[in-house]
Amino acid sequence: MNKRIIDILKLEAPAKIEVSGWIRSFRGNRFIALNDGSCMSSLQIVIDSNSFSKNIVDELNNGASINVKGALVDSLGSGQKVELQAATYDKLAGEVMHLNKDFKFSLKTNYFSFIDSLHPTPAIAGIPLDKSIKFISDIEPHERSFYSGYLGLVDSKSCELYVNLRCARISSKEFQAFVGGGITKQSQPIDEYNETQIKSQTILTAIKKR
Repeated sequence: MNKRIIDILKLEAPAKIEVSGWIRSFRGNRFIALNDGSCMSSLQIVIDSNSFSKNIVDELNNGASINVKGALVDSLGSGQKVELQAATYDKLAGEVMHLNKDFKFSLKTNYFSFIDSLHPTPAIAGIPLDKSIKFISDIEPHERSFYSGYLGLVDSKSCELYVNLRCARISSKEFQAFVGGGITKQSQPIDEYNETQIKSQTILTAIKKR
């Protein structure tokens, strides 16, 4: 079962671990900085590139989403107390990964009345909601279009909807990628900007291969 990086960093070695996330950096064909959005810190993944084919190693680029299984050991470096020695890893389909939590329940009210009470969520607008939406409208120079809206399937018995993040709009003349970042009082503008560049690669890498 996958663990979140925020929880893994609190564990004591040794332990068997499975984790998913996206690559923030890959150094020396050996050290991967993996992030899953659960905290600002990354988990260091150590791989033996000689144990994997060159084609697989070459695909471990910034922004790629991977699932890693291995042994949590004490880190020899000073950055964090533990690191994960990879036994196996897989790239996730399409190089796009969204963390989610599923809830199943029944409603007596109309689906869309319930959805409208939740949307937009703090993750794509902010708190307090009205003030945040006005602020976004005042400073954003572009139209979000379908980005941060919701889409999915609805019928008379069920409703399966998703917030539309890390998406793209493609026409005969251009390709537009949409990504975003959350801003808090601890945010550093350059770090947030760099994070959006990493997020955009999860879509751009898939497009480049087509």
